Amino acid sequence: MEILHYLDLILRVVDGAKLPLKVDFYEGCHGLQNYVPDFQESMIDHPKEVIARVEGLATREISSELCCRLVPEKVFAASQTGAIVTPNGCCYGSLTRLRPTHGPEVKFLAEIACESLAATAH
Repeated sequence: MEILHYLDLILRVVDGAKLPLKVDFYEGCHGLQNYVPDFQESMIDHPKEVIARVEGLATREISSELCCRLVPEKVFAASQTGAIVTPNGCCYGSLTRLRPTHGPEVKFLAEIACESLAATAH
């Protein structure tokens, strides 16, 4: 049985996907804070590779020096598109839980990949 990180699976199917969308990309501070386990070190470049393969997806980066658990208000304040996308499950959970009522939408990178594939299929 082959075991894949979700980004590896997405990279297998996302070629040719299209999604005309502008989002803020928040990698998360896990790399900066050494939260990346050894077995996932190869996954650090894959989020940007997924984004690069989705035609029409424009991103603006939010600094990974901002920790979404310690200063979530700064992460939300840095958003300029109204949508924050993160590839990190912990960051997605924190940002979703701590999102202000009228704050930017929070999306998991896998959601964006699925939306791009669905939009391309039509």
